Amino acid sequence: MNKAQVEGSISIGYIMDEAAKFASFYFKEGDPTLPLKEKRNEVYLDDIVDDDMFEIFKPPGKAIGAEGKRYLADNEYTAAHLYILMNCPEVQPFIDVFITEKRKQCPNLNDEVVNVVTEQEFPSWFEKYVHNRANKISNHYIRTIARGPLREVRTYNGYCVNGFKFHTESYGSYRAIDNTGVCIKGSVYNETESDYYGTLVEVIELEFEALPVKRTVLFKCEWFDPTPHIGIVVHPRYKLVDVHGKKRFNKYEPFVLAVQASQVYYCEYPCRTGHRKDWKAVCKIKARAQIDIPASQSTDVIEPAFQNDENDVIIEAVVGDEDVLLVASSEMDTSGDVDVDEHLIDHEEETSDEEEFENDVTTSEEEDEPDLDDSDENE
Repeated sequence: MNKAQVEGSISIGYIMDEAAKFASFYFKEGDPTLPLKEKRNEVYLDDIVDDDMFEIFKPPGKAIGAEGKRYLADNEYTAAHLYILMNCPEVQPFIDVFITEKRKQCPNLNDEVVNVVTEQEFPSWFEKYVHNRANKISNHYIRTIARGPLREVRTYNGYCVNGFKFHTESYGSYRAIDNTGVCIKGSVYNETESDYYGTLVEVIELEFEALPVKRTVLFKCEWFDPTPHIGIVVHPRYKLVDVHGKKRFNKYEPFVLAVQASQVYYCEYPCRTGHRKDWKAVCKIKARAQIDIPASQSTDVIEPAFQNDENDVIIEAVVGDEDVLLVASSEMDTSGDVDVDEHLIDHEEETSDEEEFENDVTTSEEEDEPDLDDSDENE
């Protein structure tokens, strides 16, 4: 460390640390030369013994603060169980079966009515369908999720997930930093639906009965009104988002999965009067130790990082009095020699022939010149 220039040493240290962290993403299990040390807001999860366990039952992050316990109210329990079912990929085939049966009974149902019926009747239908012996549903996790979670839940003041540190609204109100903003990506982007913005009210960990231990972490949030031009305004060109601080979502859907949440910060406009006094600007936060991968055409396959290993190597060299660019193949043989293209070898041979020709001409000219000293002696 250079004590005379402490700031520069700190900057170089951060750059080296970030470069090593970025290089570790090229390894399947991380860089083996780097110590497994948690950075800020990073979480290293233990390996799950049961490979068949649903992703929704695996812990996505780490809780913050003291643990509390309470019982869910009836409306909370219904909303939490419904959200878990609707966001579990393994339950989606059963949702399709339910919708198909309803459409057969009433062919004239539109999509809005189908969504309402699904929210009201699917949980009870799903539990009966799974535990009916005639359907032969033997998957332990399907039967467990159909019964629903336990009424008693654990609560926390914060949670670290997806490279963010979240605080509940009550816990963060006494702190200098604001980590309470939550953003959830909308399923459809159109004139009537976009992202959902809100504040974190409570972190809830639900547990399901029977072994192995199965837990799901939910965020209970208070959502701003997502209605365009009423509760939310998006700039058509710069995509800047403003939310109305006093308007709330009129539908009771307080829960989201913790793994779905990203963090935002709400900045109030510095005015007490005017049309912007109740509006807040949304500032999206970039997660620590996370790399933004651009969306590709295929969402199922992530393209590997580009490596320029098979391209030719350009070597600058001087042949005679001319600067020549040599193109060498990157494939090395067992002896470590570089295979050079044949046209380069021909070029070098032509160059050497020209040099020999120039040397021969110079030598012949010197031989043809008369020796002045000999001529003087003869005279």
